[in-house]
Amino acid sequence: MRRFNCFAPAALACASVLALAACASNPWHPGSEHPEQKHVVAGEKYGSWQPAPGYVWNGPESESVSWCPGERNPMAPGLMAGRLEHSWVPAPGWAYAHPEVKTSFEVVWRPGTPHLDYPHVVAASEPDQWEPAPGHAWVNGGKADFRVKPK
Repeated sequence: MRRFNCFAPAALACASVLALAACASNPWHPGSEHPEQKHVVAGEKYGSWQPAPGYVWNGPESESVSWCPGERNPMAPGLMAGRLEHSWVPAPGWAYAHPEVKTSFEVVWRPGTPHLDYPHVVAASEPDQWEPAPGHAWVNGGKADFRVKPK
């Protein structure tokens, strides 16, 4: 169960006439901003565009994007988009390494931290891995199904 339901198709290729002109006249720089579309950046492949971190496409053929709370940051995997646009918060199982430093976004994995969405599921020793809380077991193996039952 994801807390937020946002549409996220694959990267958009240079589709508009103006975007094609921008692709043809400038060297390709992955991560650089689109010349016209806000929060869209150049992908790794020449001519491909993708949403900036925290954003997702508004639809399969859309060239516009929206902020998507819960979307993971590909440049900082322990962070996810917060409820407010341009805000970042630790993803489940992660915590700020220096919570007293308000400008630090460094996060660390905290084994044993309860999952926010799944009762009796806790962070395992490896980052982004989960296990049943003590006294519980997986119902169906735990890979895509985080349901647990008492032992």
